[in-house]
Amino acid sequence: MHNVHATATFAAALSLTINVTFAASVEPALAAMKAEIIQSLKSRDVLEKFNDYQAHTATGLDNTANHPCRLAYFDWAMRHQLDAPAEAETFTRQLHQSLSGDGLNLSEALAHIAKKLNTEPPVPRVCKALSAEAAIACVESCLAASRKEWQAAIAPLSAEQVAQLRTSLYALSTAGITGGASSWPDHAVSRQMCDTMSAMNRRALLAAAAELAPLADPRIRLPLSEIEKTTATAVDGASGDLFRLVETASGKILIGGAGDNIYELDTLTDIAVVIDIGGNDTYIEGVVTETRPLLVVMDLDGDDLYKGAQPGIQGSAIIGVSMLVDFAGNDKYAAEDVAQGTCLAGIGILVDFAGTDSYRAKRRAHGSATGGVGILIDSAGDDSYHASLYAQGFGGPLGFGLIDDAAGNDHYYAGGINPDSYGDSPGYAGWSQGMGAGPRGIANGGIGVMLDGGGDDVYECDYFSHGAAYWFAVGLARDFDGNDQRLGSTVAGFDGGARSEARFLRYGVGFGVHYGVGLLFDDNGNDTYVSDHAGPGFAYDISLGGIFDFGGDDTYSSTGIGQGAVAENGFAILFSVGGNDHYEGGGQAGAGPGSPGNFGFIIDYEGTDTYGNDEINDVFLECTSPTGFLIDRSKMPTDELPGGPDI
Repeated sequence: MHNVHATATFAAALSLTINVTFAASVEPALAAMKAEIIQSLKSRDVLEKFNDYQAHTATGLDNTANHPCRLAYFDWAMRHQLDAPAEAETFTRQLHQSLSGDGLNLSEALAHIAKKLNTEPPVPRVCKALSAEAAIACVESCLAASRKEWQAAIAPLSAEQVAQLRTSLYALSTAGITGGASSWPDHAVSRQMCDTMSAMNRRALLAAAAELAPLADPRIRLPLSEIEKTTATAVDGASGDLFRLVETASGKILIGGAGDNIYELDTLTDIAVVIDIGGNDTYIEGVVTETRPLLVVMDLDGDDLYKGAQPGIQGSAIIGVSMLVDFAGNDKYAAEDVAQGTCLAGIGILVDFAGTDSYRAKRRAHGSATGGVGILIDSAGDDSYHASLYAQGFGGPLGFGLIDDAAGNDHYYAGGINPDSYGDSPGYAGWSQGMGAGPRGIANGGIGVMLDGGGDDVYECDYFSHGAAYWFAVGLARDFDGNDQRLGSTVAGFDGGARSEARFLRYGVGFGVHYGVGLLFDDNGNDTYVSDHAGPGFAYDISLGGIFDFGGDDTYSSTGIGQGAVAENGFAILFSVGGNDHYEGGGQAGAGPGSPGNFGFIIDYEGTDTYGNDEINDVFLECTSPTGFLIDRSKMPTDELPGGPDI
């Protein structure tokens, strides 16, 4: 236990050092990039045209202001596209600092998130657990306070509205999705679902999460581990050594011993909290219900198995609040839909502090949220994430979905099952990995965030994924360190066999489409970015898309339109600082004529770089039209920019 704590503390200190160092270098780089863009637009006499594009964007936002589920952060970013990258950089850095390693501060993170969900930050709960009994009392008080806030969250809804959410939201948003995934079936009823979620008390919903935050504080682990057995307890649905059964007004607390226990959570219908001291335990299912709207699982040690087939398990909730905290061990999470830190109209949080872990599910998993907050935090270990759709940091209507893996060489897979929505190109749908999306024609989308603190990571994803946004939404992805591979489409089929479709990634890796803000950041390492068409770094139809890489020898590859390119009115940026970079394929910074305009930028500072296999350094090129810019400088400018073609 001591070694785990020391390792986590070191990881936290290292993560904080990395973040502070990067902040000092990243902020001036983004400031230089913004100045470069403005000066370049002036030099070709197209700044007024860019301003017309922003005015056109604002008019579109004004004309759709009454569409359901509009988030102010999305609206601001679309109206301030030159400033949005710097703001997103600051936000993702601060959010990651709140959640990194042993210094995990879930209350602080929820305060950051609340501001993005049109509500005020919740009041943090202070809970001092200096002994085993004080820790149990802390759990009881957190449970009671969270349940009270949950009731306040749904208080504005009628009984009929809550019942309709329970019967229809999962069916329409998840079970009914089989193909390209750009919308939900039965638009009329789906619109009712979004209107109902809009009526929920979002302040209280965030407060319900904040009231549970002390249970994800690593300092509570030691006093909980010192709980002593008081009476032999037999409980239907639980096997193994059981220490205590504590009665509370908000539900029972079941405390298991250090052996290998099995918990059939859906049989334990009157149990609101399970605390397990140790052992290699098995947890089966675990949904919230009308009579058990809150469920908390805390496992202190052991290589544990979490499994089930019901939607809404493993720190996930459909119309309710669920938290799962696993403090140590090499754990395995296996589920189907709405799992592993995910919510539909509620709160879903999964925190895993240590170990080499495996997360496997299908639709809506790994920090996915619609109508609430879904968070998956993994603090250490070489982890594997495997899902098919709406996963790994996905934000649907009024949702903030977040996955944050602080350390380790991790592997992310998203796609491999659902057919894509384009008949003219092969591939699958993914809609994952820092992806924000709204169901088209029904409601605005939310905010999806994917963060990775370090390690040499591998990302596979299918159509509409990875630092990406679609239909009035925001998607953010960031990797703070390591030599990372963004491979493009998934390599194998979902179950590991051969793909039935040829590999092809359309709309992937740093893009925005149809009023979307999709931004991808990478702070260090020799990285690879691959997307076949409409990426990497692409914008389409009144959108902002971009990649911002702050170090290393990087490769950007596309076979079709991409790499700082734009079409049908938009703004795309591919910005790289340092390293010898290679841009494979053609069409870099392509920006064809349009009204009000297409604006595409590749800006590369430092290093010896190649574009389409030709070495081009210290140039200021026009690409396709006067609004397409390829700018390469051997040094990052620190004072006035020369501008124009003679640099």
